[in-house]
Amino acid sequence: MKSFALWCRSTQENCSTPIGVLMNFNLWAEHTEKNPEVALDVGVMLLPKPSESSTTPTVGTYVKGISFYCPFSVDDKSCTDLIDQVDARTIGAIFNDQCKSADSDNKEWKEVTLQNGSPCEEFYFCKCKRTYHDEDSGTTIEIDVPKDVPQPWPVYFRFRLRGEGIRQLLTISHSKDQLLTSAFSKEEVVDFRFNDYRTLDDDTVRSKLDENAKGCVPVDGKIPIHFLLMSHATVDVDSGDVTGLKERRLLEEEIWDRYAPNWKHEETGIFKKRKNHQPDKSRTSLEEVTAWHWKKTIDKPSDGYKMYLRLRLHVSNYGTIARYLVILFFITVVFDSLEQPLFALCKTIFNLLIDLVC
Repeated sequence: MKSFALWCRSTQENCSTPIGVLMNFNLWAEHTEKNPEVALDVGVMLLPKPSESSTTPTVGTYVKGISFYCPFSVDDKSCTDLIDQVDARTIGAIFNDQCKSADSDNKEWKEVTLQNGSPCEEFYFCKCKRTYHDEDSGTTIEIDVPKDVPQPWPVYFRFRLRGEGIRQLLTISHSKDQLLTSAFSKEEVVDFRFNDYRTLDDDTVRSKLDENAKGCVPVDGKIPIHFLLMSHATVDVDSGDVTGLKERRLLEEEIWDRYAPNWKHEETGIFKKRKNHQPDKSRTSLEEVTAWHWKKTIDKPSDGYKMYLRLRLHVSNYGTIARYLVILFFITVVFDSLEQPLFALCKTIFNLLIDLVC
């Protein structure tokens, strides 16, 4: 798949004040008999660099907002703000820390405090006020930074992408032995790219990744990137030579039930067990979903990030099994019909050989 990209828009044409960036990507993959359902959660944290002076400016004083490029068309139907779907426990799970969360008076952000202070002690979880700009081969999502936050804390945005465009992240692999293996398994491939120059077709977008791009805020230092894959626990995941697997764990239903995607075909959805706050036994529990967590730090935005995964799903393809049984039946019939003639022919040849010898 083509690459996603991110840059920070400046409040002035030439900005020399750097900003730290942390990225979260959560890929939810629901494996269905036909097309898989896919959702990608994108989290962006902007961390202001401490000032040498006595006061550190708030992020909004020099960062106008973030721009996130998608290599496909995006609108409000396929992009959702996630601030209303998280609480203190969910935020704590995202940052792997205990936290406290309080809504602001204007409901534009949540004030979050992390107990262990990683990546920061306090930050603003802000609403995503989005605008969309069509590019030559995709869409740029622009989200403005609130200017009226009272403290120079980091700000965090989190939104979800769904629909036909994001579904391209997960494709079915057609191997040469598919005819033999499709009865019991099938393979899917995840091809995720971020700030990857080689697969950014738009020249304007590519130019924004330059450290000295006009109208952009320079990124301070390295960028930690967390990539999580959420899939059913029975799915085998092969990341090849990719390093950085931090952990894997089963999801905690009481934490993620409100946050997880709710697909249209709810009767087969694996990411929502509860309906009207009551257990729904027709759905697979969230506790049967495994989170695979990789972490990598890139030195600068233009270095890019790539994640390639192969997923093997254990299935019972009754169509393929039935085809095998039909073929086996015809082979059996053919051998049964040829058995007597072949046996008689062999017996005749054997008798002729005996007569010749004698």
